[in-house]
Amino acid sequence: MVALAFSPDSRILAAGSTDSSVHLWKGADTNRPARLGKPLKEAAQPVMSVAFSPDGSTLAAGSADRTVYLWNVTDPRAIGPWADR
Repeated sequence: MVALAFSPDSRILAAGSTDSSVHLWKGADTNRPARLGKPLKEAAQPVMSVAFSPDGSTLAAGSADRTVYLWNVTDPRAIGPWADR
């Protein structure tokens, strides 16, 4: 894991990985972390940064290929990549 971010309410921890995925964990109980679903995989390169929107509904992940990937957090599905090259 190379990037970490808590949701605004601290209930979810997002972790970006060198295997090009983002893992979501229950963040409320740090003594007993539990993975939330399967890893989110859209990036083609390692995920170098992760961030939640202010309301916690969207997760952004920045990849080494200079693309930002977006997911709906409540129903983990890709919203789509956003690239500005």
